[in-house]
Amino acid sequence: LALQKYPPGDGSTLPVIKIAQLRKGDSIGADRCNTDLPPNYIVQDGDVL
Repeated sequence: LALQKYPPGDGSTLPVIKIAQLRKGDSIGADRCNTDLPPNYIVQDGDVL
């Protein structure tokens, strides 16, 4: 249900980073969301999670 306001569509998508991905250390198999979301929701290099 993470980012359910931004469901993945037919275009490009981004992985949704949740605690499971942080523990695992990668985003393989992560839920996806569309890229039409506010920029402050996107993790950038140097961000601390």
